[in-house]
Amino acid sequence: MTPGTNHAPLVYAIILTWNSGDDALPCLSSLVAQGYPRLHVLVIDNGSADGTPQRVAAGFPGLELLCLERNDGFAAANNIGIRRALAAGADYVLLLNDDTKLEPNAIALLTAAAAADPHLGIVGPAIVSWQNPEIIYLGGRIDWRTGDGLEVPATPETLAQPRVDVEYVPGCALLIKAAVIRQIGLLEESYFAYYEDVDWCLRSARAGFQCAVVPAARVHHQNTIDVHRHENLRSMYYPRRNQVLFLRRYLATGHWRAFRTSLARRLNEYGGLMDRGATGRAHSLVAGIWDGLRGVTGEQPGEPGPPPLVIRLFGLAARLQKARLRLRDFIKQRRRGARQRVRRILRPAEASLARSLPQQLPPLSGVTVIGYLGAASGMGEAARGTVHALRTAGQPTHYMDLDTSPKIGPAELPPHAGLEAASMVNLFHINAVNVLPVYRQVGARKFAGRRNVGFWYWEMPTFPARWYGAFAPFDEIWVASRYTQAAIAAVSPIPVVHMRPLVQPNAPAALGRGAFGIPDDRFVFLFSFDALSILPRKNPQAVIQAFRRAFGAPASGPQLVIKVNNSDLVAGRDEQLGLAPGYMAHLASELATVNGLLLDHRYDRATTSALMAACDCYVSLHRCEGFGLTLAEAMYFGKPCIATAYSGNLDFMTPANSYLAGYRLIELTRNWGPYEAGDHWADPDIEHAAALMHEVYAQPDAAARRGAIAAADIRREYSAAAVGQAMQRRLQLLAWQRGRTLRFRVWRAGGAV
Repeated sequence: MTPGTNHAPLVYAIILTWNSGDDALPCLSSLVAQGYPRLHVLVIDNGSADGTPQRVAAGFPGLELLCLERNDGFAAANNIGIRRALAAGADYVLLLNDDTKLEPNAIALLTAAAAADPHLGIVGPAIVSWQNPEIIYLGGRIDWRTGDGLEVPATPETLAQPRVDVEYVPGCALLIKAAVIRQIGLLEESYFAYYEDVDWCLRSARAGFQCAVVPAARVHHQNTIDVHRHENLRSMYYPRRNQVLFLRRYLATGHWRAFRTSLARRLNEYGGLMDRGATGRAHSLVAGIWDGLRGVTGEQPGEPGPPPLVIRLFGLAARLQKARLRLRDFIKQRRRGARQRVRRILRPAEASLARSLPQQLPPLSGVTVIGYLGAASGMGEAARGTVHALRTAGQPTHYMDLDTSPKIGPAELPPHAGLEAASMVNLFHINAVNVLPVYRQVGARKFAGRRNVGFWYWEMPTFPARWYGAFAPFDEIWVASRYTQAAIAAVSPIPVVHMRPLVQPNAPAALGRGAFGIPDDRFVFLFSFDALSILPRKNPQAVIQAFRRAFGAPASGPQLVIKVNNSDLVAGRDEQLGLAPGYMAHLASELATVNGLLLDHRYDRATTSALMAACDCYVSLHRCEGFGLTLAEAMYFGKPCIATAYSGNLDFMTPANSYLAGYRLIELTRNWGPYEAGDHWADPDIEHAAALMHEVYAQPDAAARRGAIAAADIRREYSAAAVGQAMQRRLQLLAWQRGRTLRFRVWRAGGAV
């Protein structure tokens, strides 16, 4: 088709055919009917023997037709067309299977989306099943726990979005910028069939380009084309071989665990096929894995036939895997029963202890809070809050600041209350990782002759074994959430007590939006994080992605503001903190794509409160939180809050007072700071979060009512009076129990006795 004379981008469409004339003709008809002004169509026949090239030439004499002598695979044939497209000066390359049919304006919608975002490299349409139009495919992501693909759910919310960010789109209908091809190269031909498109998308992502689906653009797909005359080869050999090749290619990026898990899943698959009597398919699976491990690429001629020894070894491994799974289930069942029996034994003992407690506990002469009170961090704020709460309850409280170079002003520190010689209890506001350094810093004498409590924060569901020694100096451990309590109590030899922290931010400074560069007429979504935190956990990119899907890049109306603290302290610690080189600059550029605002400054508490008061909605799409202080503070100010429905924030966030986004648990494939590979955290549902952001923006009155409920809940449950009384009562009990030997591994009182 000859390009028009206007200035629309040149789209070079490549349709690969192979013995599929009945499918190709409707596909080409829908392509021609697009009416796109600058469209060049190249049909490449991959060695058909059923007259497909002749039928195409007769039906569409104006199209370019290239006939190959043999079928060298999907990638090899398409690469011929891609080279022609680049030589012709194409702006975009469109790959289409011959069993697809485009709905009107599909190409225009795809090119418009690609042109609107310079960071978008590959874009695909919504794939609608030809046989069942209710089945819609929106691309997918790689589950690096297993190596398998995960489809993005096609919900009414996602289908209504202008764009859905994904990790890959299928090669049956894929639009890619020519500039991206020049940077990342052509399709990988070694796969022959399957995984070439996924590999291409991941290479694009590693070059800094995004991949997305435009739901409004629709392509119907029949999905009947066969890559080989043997069904076993098509359905079992190539997918399993190429999955191994794909994972081997990306092992260097830390996904070795996915490789191991994928092999285990294939053992389960092999056992299932053999149990059903599908011996041929099972052997094709083994052949695919065997060839993948050996690095065999390209087309496999004839039926695959792995060596008999390999089949026997694979069968033995499958039987061992089945036995291992049965043993695992048996152990889990026995452990569950043992826990239930322990609970039945402990319940009357706990009740008896509770009845023996005196109504009036003896007062404490003093408490010393030891921690990083001068730090401009969540730990510092928590320690300062504990001092304030205890003093509000009338408890004489002293403190020792471990921060040798305080980052906050003297006015933000609590006033000193004299000597601590009379203190009966030390309350260490530190984390487990800090116990040994603090023990060396303050000396053993600080612990001697007193009750010692550690107030720890931890974000993951599993407590690391390397910190088990941190329990030794303490009589009990306090934690800020039930989520953290469950993680630490599972391995603790001493009581682990859920103790609510104080949530009482400073009164806002007399600053308007103009002081932060925020227009008065915008609806502001705010997210704040500390650069010293592990950034994959805080997940600021997810907030940007959700905002983009909800609103695009608006010049008016909603605006996204991200506040970062301590960015000047991360130099040289990129890998440790989960930061890519030039992370802050990259974050700023990402934020610029949605016309957002980055505030990279260290504010005092009053200014921070003023910023919080200036926003309309607070958003945190974290992967896990030990508590979630910024969320609680935003709720204190009556702000509607959107957050991942996972971890410590669920202690105070409910569907009645917040907007909770869905998630799925994913396994860490590498260590991130203190978080170990093999543990799990949440991957928030970006589509759901975007829908919630849109809901808050579109229904401000309902959001304000939910924010008012949030403020009432936080101010009641986390006030200085409530928190201080619970802390004082627990410390008095601890002192009263001095000399007693009876201890329980888990204290069930939830912070109040």
